[in-house]
Amino acid sequence: MKLSVLIKNSIDVSGKTQVGWHKKGRKNKTLDMRKAGVKYDEEYSVHNNVICFVHRKRVFVTPFTRQRMATLDDASFRPNNFYVPFSNGDYPVDKRKRWEQLMTEASLTNPLDYENKCIRWADKHGIHPLKKETMRICFQIPSSGVPVEYPDRYESRSARIYPACKECVVDAGVLEKIGTFCQNNGRVAFVYRDGHTYVTRGHWIVEELRESGYKEGYLFVPFSRGEVITDPKLEKKWEKAYVGN
Repeated sequence: MKLSVLIKNSIDVSGKTQVGWHKKGRKNKTLDMRKAGVKYDEEYSVHNNVICFVHRKRVFVTPFTRQRMATLDDASFRPNNFYVPFSNGDYPVDKRKRWEQLMTEASLTNPLDYENKCIRWADKHGIHPLKKETMRICFQIPSSGVPVEYPDRYESRSARIYPACKECVVDAGVLEKIGTFCQNNGRVAFVYRDGHTYVTRGHWIVEELRESGYKEGYLFVPFSRGEVITDPKLEKKWEKAYVGN
């Protein structure tokens, strides 16, 4: 991505900008980034998946993607730590629709970028795809998590189960988990070559995992400690995660 394209896909906050909040009851405020434009020229700051960067004393805000970060690095922008507008539930009042559009586009780009990087790493390290039939009967833990309850004799405790990886940045922690699986109480969890976490019933999948280059290691194994899924749609998907014979 060229720097000119990045600027085009950013919100210019060089002057005074009216800022609104999604939270009810909060009044609009005036944001003034003119001093930041002078102080942080050719630098950038990142907070809560939002990037603020300064180019020729003009201040821009854009949603985080790895491609946009690479553009800034290629253009020799320096990292710093300064205030990042629209990273705490706020938005530009006059350009709200444009900002929401940019956020939506970034949310679609980041998962694909994450998966592609994971798959390239898996290819280099001999972690091969499983059969399509196998993947169809495995339950993927969504990045937003699975709401569960832990019922016992006296009470039910609510919680949420998340994937083994945060599924946003491919770092050493993610690479360490790709291609690993773990077994517990008749459940098998594994981090697939795309960086996502899957679970299935029974140990039937272990042989195929090993043949495909996966190694046993420590992972939290969802639904192996009496958890009950409280979301009906997710519960229905989990019910399909078994061989069926």
